[in-house]
Amino acid sequence: MAATPITPTLEDLRPLLTTTSFALEPNGLLTIFLDRPQNLNAFTVRMADELENLFAAAEDSRVKVIILTGQGEKAFCAGFDLQSSSQVIKPTDFVQGLHRDEGGVVSLAIYRCSKPVIAAIQGHAVGIGITMTLPCDIRIASSSAKIAFPFAKRSLVNEGCSTYLLPRLVGITQALEWTLTGRTFLASEADSTGLFTKVVDGGAAGVTTEARKIALQILRNNPTSVVLIKSMLWEGLKMDSPYEAHLLESNVIAQRFRGQDFMESMKSFMLKRAPNFQSDPNNPEDMPKIWPIRSFQHGVISKL
Repeated sequence: MAATPITPTLEDLRPLLTTTSFALEPNGLLTIFLDRPQNLNAFTVRMADELENLFAAAEDSRVKVIILTGQGEKAFCAGFDLQSSSQVIKPTDFVQGLHRDEGGVVSLAIYRCSKPVIAAIQGHAVGIGITMTLPCDIRIASSSAKIAFPFAKRSLVNEGCSTYLLPRLVGITQALEWTLTGRTFLASEADSTGLFTKVVDGGAAGVTTEARKIALQILRNNPTSVVLIKSMLWEGLKMDSPYEAHLLESNVIAQRFRGQDFMESMKSFMLKRAPNFQSDPNNPEDMPKIWPIRSFQHGVISKL
C-alpha cells in the first residue's frame, strides 16, 4: 500500500533550507528568496527540491500572496549552476522516459500553487532563471536586468515547461526569435511583449517596491475569490470556446452570490468600511461544489 504523501509545513522546512529562504508576514505575504547571492543565485538540484517543497507548504491557510525573488541586486538567477559540486550529471540520469527536468519540476510546483505568485525579477535572469518565472501570475522586472533563453547555444532545448508557457505569453514568433537566437536582451526591450507585467527602474529596490505594492492590493481582496479567479483564468487557457467559460463562470458566481462574504462585501461598501471576510479557500466548505477544476494537490518527493 502506497504511503500517503505528506505536505511539509513552512516551519518544517526552515532549518533544512540551504539555497533558499523565506519570510512570512502577519498579513499573509510570503516572500521566497533564491538565496545563493555569492553564486548569482544559480540554480541547483538542491534548489529545485527546496522550491518544490516551499510552494507545496505555501498552501498553508496563513499564506495569501507569494513573492518569488532573489537575494542580492545583481542577479535573480544566473541559470543552472553546472560548476556546483552538487551537480553530478550522469548519462544514466537521462534514460528515456524516466528523467524529469528539475526546471520543469519547479515550474509545475508554481503552476499548481493556488495562491497568487508574483516574480520580482530584481536582476539578471538566464535560462532556468527566466523560465521558472513563466508560471508566475505576475512578473515585475528591473529595466536593467539581462534576460536570455540560451538553450540552443548550449546544445540543449527549452526546459521549465517553457515550450508550453512562453508562446502563450508572448506569441510563437517572439518565443522563437528569443530561443532560436539565444541572444541576451534587457528587460526593458521586452516591456510590451507580455513577458513582464511591468518593467520598472530603480534596480532591486524599485522591483521590490512595485511587487509589494501589487501584493498589498491583492491582500485587500477576498482571499477565496482571489484563488478562484486565478484558477479560472488559467483553466480558461485550455478551453475550446467561450461557452465553456460561460458555464463555469455561471456556476461559480451563482454559488458566490449566496455566500456570506458577498453580503459582507456589499455591506462594507455601503458603510464605507473595510470588509471582514470569513471564508477560507483552504476549507472545502467555502469553495464551489464543482471545485477543484485544477488540482492543487502537492505530493512530497523531496530529498531534503
